[in-house]
Amino acid sequence: MELAYVFLWSLGQWLLYHEGVGWYFLGLLILVYPLRRWWKPMVPLYVGWGVIGMVFLIQSVFKQPTYRVVQAQPHYVIVERATTRYYISQPETLWEVGDYLVCPTSPKKAPLRMTTYEGNFDFASYLSFYHVQAELYCDWQIASSSWFRPLSWKTNTLSSWQPSIQPYVSAILWDDNLSSQPGLDSLYLLSISGLGWWTLLHVVDTFLKPLLRDKHHRLGMTVFVFLYGGLMITEASLFRVSMSYLIPRWVPKPAQPWVKRFGYGVYMMLFPFAFLHTGFFIYACFVLYYRKIVPIIHRYPWFKNLSFLMFVYLLQAVFFQHIVFLQPLILPLWLLLLPPLWIGAWFATGWVSFQKGWETITRFVFSRLTEMASFSPVYYVRSFDTLFQFLGLILLLLWVWSLRHHVFPWLKVFTMVTILFVFVTQITWETWVYPFRIHFINVGQGDATLITIQQKTILIDTGGSLYRDLASDVLVPYFRRQGIQGLNHVIITHDDFDHGGALSSLQKQIPIGEIHRFEFSQLHGPSWQLKNLNLWQDEAKEDNENSLILWFQYASCRVLITGDASVALEERLLFYSPLRGLDVLRIGHHGSNTSTSDAFLKWTQPRYAVISVGGGNRYGHPHTDVIDRLNAANIPIFRTDFHGTIVMNSCTIKT
Repeated sequence: MELAYVFLWSLGQWLLYHEGVGWYFLGLLILVYPLRRWWKPMVPLYVGWGVIGMVFLIQSVFKQPTYRVVQAQPHYVIVERATTRYYISQPETLWEVGDYLVCPTSPKKAPLRMTTYEGNFDFASYLSFYHVQAELYCDWQIASSSWFRPLSWKTNTLSSWQPSIQPYVSAILWDDNLSSQPGLDSLYLLSISGLGWWTLLHVVDTFLKPLLRDKHHRLGMTVFVFLYGGLMITEASLFRVSMSYLIPRWVPKPAQPWVKRFGYGVYMMLFPFAFLHTGFFIYACFVLYYRKIVPIIHRYPWFKNLSFLMFVYLLQAVFFQHIVFLQPLILPLWLLLLPPLWIGAWFATGWVSFQKGWETITRFVFSRLTEMASFSPVYYVRSFDTLFQFLGLILLLLWVWSLRHHVFPWLKVFTMVTILFVFVTQITWETWVYPFRIHFINVGQGDATLITIQQKTILIDTGGSLYRDLASDVLVPYFRRQGIQGLNHVIITHDDFDHGGALSSLQKQIPIGEIHRFEFSQLHGPSWQLKNLNLWQDEAKEDNENSLILWFQYASCRVLITGDASVALEERLLFYSPLRGLDVLRIGHHGSNTSTSDAFLKWTQPRYAVISVGGGNRYGHPHTDVIDRLNAANIPIFRTDFHGTIVMNSCTIKT
């Protein structure tokens, strides 16, 4: 029931805050309906909320424009003025939630343009989802400061440690860096859902119970919750778990239902998007699993353990697109080791001479857990497999129901066989439906194009970044999700780093048959060919004129990948008949105005245009005049900075 209330409150808040006046009454109805039987204790909350909101609204409209910080992270903040939200880069001096900022002059606005990568966190979409309208630039000043400053406290705490050990301290105390630890990503899911804090609470509770009387034990645990959980109250999961822990211990049982609902009301006002957060989804799945699934299968201990394994594997598949099979063994070890490491971290914070010993122990623990994960088989989930996993989950629930109700003996056998078929058999359905696929992979400001055809895999360019390893972070995980274990050919169109910078790292991580660097003639197979059309490489005076121009044809479907070819090279290809009426033109040089001339567009007449470009790049790609030419020719445009990885199934574009 609590989950339903959280969902309704969140939906109401969302409508009230972000969908305009027209949705106001619907939002208010959703907020009030769950409380129709407990309206009296909620009246002060609603009145106070309304008065405070009106004061802030009047202040922001009629006084000097102020911007309230509604979300704060070490490197950025989200501010709100009236009902509009903006993104601001965080300065060295930390701003906190509740601070009010003013700009002495009119702030400059810029659209949200941030580089994204395939399979990585899309920060621009995250901001857009929370209705952040633009990025603001100004020499900001603080009009008023919040008394509650957890980020500053956290920074000061970490500053007492050596920089080399700070990531471990942050992971132990606040679960901040668990997602970056190799093979420990499930621990990160445990932390953001609040289940790690829930486990720590119950371990400490069990430890203190035999040492203290009931009254002192309850008081001690409350102090512990407020000392640690209170300092991190800005985390929705910690607030929810702390509230669920304290209410049954301090509130008389008859009053607990309405106090819980009051608490969830406060929770939803503080965190209006809580039900959209990954942590809440995991928490909801965990609650449903233990309240609905476990009571049904309590007669079958072996199946209870199996269902927990499948629960953990499903979370990994959904959130990380891979399954580390030893993760269910790592989770109990982590929960067992967390309390002593946590207590040791706080003890060492105040006693500097103890830090070296704690660092040694912690490094040993993380290295052993990482080694366990590295020995585990890893299964990379293909996008296609998600449908079959969902089907398998439905069949699994059907099987559990048949066990519980002892009906339809044939149903048990049928569902079990079907589950084995779905989860064990690797069905290559895509190869039946699509004779070839072209993947324009989102590698930021760079190029990487994957062609899969007739059991062959051809990668054209690898992308390249000075700030991250694109091979290990983007390309290899993407290949694994497509079921690709090796590449037959890698072709580098020219020597620019954003086209071939990731090649050396890629060679170390995945088998590659042949590598063609800047020199390539053609490949062919039954009813397809890949051919280089730049026959003037010897005459090139600069690097872009040396770029390969690759023409791919399967039956009547034709694709042109131009690398960074210039307008001069395009002019040499005019009136080349195979280019007439292309299906897809991969726009040259990331949409720069040094490529894609009017004459070239009129001759090729592509059905689709694909631009591989990084959001907010310093070159201003794609240039406005190139976009205007494409729009004037009524050519649909697909961009990796807007659409992410773009997949062409046979001759149809899919994003």
